[in-house]
Amino acid sequence: MPYGADMYVYSQIIDPSLRNGLLLSYPEAARNEKRIVRRIQYWSYHADIILNAFMVDSLGRWDALAFNYGCINTDLCDYKTKYSTCDGTVGIVKVMHAPNHRGVKGTEFLIHAVEELKKEGLKIDLVLLEKVPNDKVLELMQEMDILADQFICTGYGLAAIEGMASGLPVMCNLEHEAYTRMFRRYSYLNECPIVSTSPETIKQNLKVLITNPELREQLGMAGRTYVEKYHSYETGKYIFGSIYDKILHGKDVDLMNLFHPLKSEYNKQKPLVKHPLVENRLT
Repeated sequence: MPYGADMYVYSQIIDPSLRNGLLLSYPEAARNEKRIVRRIQYWSYHADIILNAFMVDSLGRWDALAFNYGCINTDLCDYKTKYSTCDGTVGIVKVMHAPNHRGVKGTEFLIHAVEELKKEGLKIDLVLLEKVPNDKVLELMQEMDILADQFICTGYGLAAIEGMASGLPVMCNLEHEAYTRMFRRYSYLNECPIVSTSPETIKQNLKVLITNPELREQLGMAGRTYVEKYHSYETGKYIFGSIYDKILHGKDVDLMNLFHPLKSEYNKQKPLVKHPLVENRLT
């Protein structure tokens, strides 16, 4: 299971913008390609199971298809029960962004978009959190209206999962077909209520969310439901229980189709997560 830069071979990354974002934030990995390639080749041959999520670059095999394997204790994650009716004209809308590294998150594009929207007269409070403990970030999420997470790398991470679990509408880049189409066909990505946002669409998507409090609530509630279904401890038990059954007990478990929209019994145990997005895009 990759952590991040430990698996990326920069010269093999499909998306040049992702490569550039990684070079801005983690340049040293580009000098260590030979070592990283050796490590990938070793584990690709020796590992019983490889779980890579949306990180398909540089990897010749994977053994299950979840878009993200992050699982959290949803019982310990408070979520909104009352949503703000502020729309940027009547009342200020609070937008959270908590980058670990600005380059790979696309922070400058978000700041620019917020400045442009403020010039147009919208009331926005951009809450930029850096080097803040995670428990404090989770606490502050309860006061926010939108989580603007990442705009360069196609995918979503733990911050987005926690944002959805907190009942926030979340913005992440889910644009690049090479990283998403497989998970729409063979996994659960189409149930995800994250608003797909690139540097080019931050301003327009942010404006839609700011001026539509009812949409924010709808997406926020869908996000909580999505995390309970696909990123809870129950999900983790299902994933790793299935792996142990196959590897340790020799059971005939179809790991590649654990979350197949048509085949998975797990997916069907709970209702389809409904939201107004089409392939994560606002319509």
